[in-house]
Amino acid sequence: MLIISKALYGLHSSGLQWSERLADILRSMDFFPSKAEKDIWMCDKGDHYEHIAVHVDDLMIASRTPQVIVTALKLSQCIV
Repeated sequence: MLIISKALYGLHSSGLQWSERLADILRSMDFFPSKAEKDIWMCDKGDHYEHIAVHVDDLMIASRTPQVIVTALKLSQCIV
């Protein structure tokens, strides 16, 4: 389970700031948004793709090694 350590709840721009920060981090991890749905992120791993679906502040990770992605997100100080 991941918990946001620094919440921005209550601000009018909270959702935008969260999604921009997460997008920057996912891009740095070589993920790119789907052309059809901006909240589906993909990463080409050669023989397969990894996917992250984002809904508000929840993530659903489809990967052979999801713990690697979770650890990278923790290290990026995005979420703890």
